[in-house]
Amino acid sequence: MDTMDLVPPAKRKLPISLRARKILARQGLLDLSLQTPSSTGWEPDIPTPAPLEPPDDVSSSSDSPPVAVLPTPLETLKNYVQSVEMKRFAPVVQRLKDQAYAENPVGFVQEFFALGAQQGTLVVWVDGGEVQTGPVLASQDGTPRWEQTVELCGRGFTAQANNKRAAKNGAALAAVQWIYDCLDDVLCIKLPGKSKFPPQIPARPIAVAKPAVPRVLPGDADNTFANRVAELVHSKYAEVMERYGVAEAYRRYAVLAGIVMEMDGKMECICVTTGTKCIDAQQQSLTGQTVKDMHAEILAIRCLKRFLCAHIAAHASNPATSLFHPDTTPLTPRATFTLYISSAPCGDARVFSLSDHADGTDAHPQRQCRGQLRIKIEAGMGGVTVPPGHSGRQYWDAVLGGERMLVMSCSDKLLRRNVVGVQGGLGALMLRPVYWKAVVMGHLWNGDHVGRAMFGRLKPAAETLRELQECGFAFQAPALLHSTYGEKRQITVKHNIAVVWLTNPAGADHFELLNCVKGKTVEQKPSVLCKKSLLDAYLDVWDRAETILPHLVELRDNCPSQRPTYAVIKNLSAEYVRGKALFEEMVRASGIRCWVHKCEEEEGFDAL
Repeated sequence: MDTMDLVPPAKRKLPISLRARKILARQGLLDLSLQTPSSTGWEPDIPTPAPLEPPDDVSSSSDSPPVAVLPTPLETLKNYVQSVEMKRFAPVVQRLKDQAYAENPVGFVQEFFALGAQQGTLVVWVDGGEVQTGPVLASQDGTPRWEQTVELCGRGFTAQANNKRAAKNGAALAAVQWIYDCLDDVLCIKLPGKSKFPPQIPARPIAVAKPAVPRVLPGDADNTFANRVAELVHSKYAEVMERYGVAEAYRRYAVLAGIVMEMDGKMECICVTTGTKCIDAQQQSLTGQTVKDMHAEILAIRCLKRFLCAHIAAHASNPATSLFHPDTTPLTPRATFTLYISSAPCGDARVFSLSDHADGTDAHPQRQCRGQLRIKIEAGMGGVTVPPGHSGRQYWDAVLGGERMLVMSCSDKLLRRNVVGVQGGLGALMLRPVYWKAVVMGHLWNGDHVGRAMFGRLKPAAETLRELQECGFAFQAPALLHSTYGEKRQITVKHNIAVVWLTNPAGADHFELLNCVKGKTVEQKPSVLCKKSLLDAYLDVWDRAETILPHLVELRDNCPSQRPTYAVIKNLSAEYVRGKALFEEMVRASGIRCWVHKCEEEEGFDAL
């Protein structure tokens, strides 16, 4: 018999492995020097919440009118669990057994209560602000403390720490302990051990209608074009690694991305990138000198912006041999661009890729979240859905004070690029919208999920599409192709280095290694892909481009500020600003949560 089965659920403590203890210690939620082993593993110093007291104004007199009896937190939790299909809880329970909650206790609580439709009422976060009382989870050192509370099913869990994030994680960890203790009564599960699901809770998967299969390029039914694109990117990556003598440890990657340009019948790889993380919130820059999103496909798109900027300068010098059509305002590329990603992009395109069922049924525990916008995990890998009711705004002081930094997933960013183009706000000042010819993906491919993530989940109204076309944009559906070329997916990558290589018209290639945690090169210099570098590149081209793009003179003369900021210059294109607004209207109308914007302070630095 398992040792844990001998311990009453009310007195049992959540066992923690050595790895989980180290993670919690780094977060300031566990003092390893105070922990002692027990027969059930290592026990965290989690505050035990006091039982809820009845209201003072409730009289016990027999003459008083009957008072409605509210369900207890345990009853509320049990009702919630029984309202959800049981198989949906299996992966969550398994994560509890595997102690995966230690990485992100807050995310675990959100995930547990996101399986049903009552999350907004069952999970309530309360910010207690700065307090001077004694700490709950750490040693008392006299420093200011922050208090955070989470209420689950009407029961509160409070914790204090040196910052909001640690306090919130501490409160969530106490909540996880309560969920753990209640599983015997609620789910009939003995932990740790095998799960026993009560038969009265339905566990049968339901059949769902699948979206239309994404279109393919004519003549590419056998993936010839897709494999050719993948071969060009992988070959270029191997060549770059040898040319610059990159250490063997940094050559390994979890995701490789690249862009292939096709013009005059020739195909050329113009950039290759790797990376799978976002920087730590404390490393953000108010002067635009860090790259926040280090995912390979996002770095590749930033490389394309730099590439187009260099070709605008070349076009101003010699239009006859340039990348763009002559006598077009704004400029229109003669070439087409194809994005390659060695794995399906994070977010909606990837998270469901391993849930296929040959019988046409769908039993994924998070299937009700299909199509929803997702956010990336700060300084890590993976993501979660945008919190319900989020306003879409972030605040600089709140993020620095401990709030989670939110970055939209790659699937969501690619979805937006299919509406407003990949040229970006600065490029929109000089270029017509640039859309992908195709998007080629390797591992974790599923045509249904990729098609939904890239364009199928948007349900725009006809009037919105007309207004979008009036602004010069379109709702583009690129060809979505699967490549079988390339090596096996590498899942043991441990380093925090991203590779960036891109070419330009002069033939002077650029190569750099980026620190994925700090957002700069390994030499601690700003990357050529950061906001400040991209802005400087476009401003350097501006004067020469005015000779071929007369509307730039009018934009400069009508600039609303004598000392414009990055945000002011990027928003000089009224059409691009309107296009982004229309995209967000499409998102809201489609019911897939809201788009979360970056902090305004990130784009408030001086341009000149």
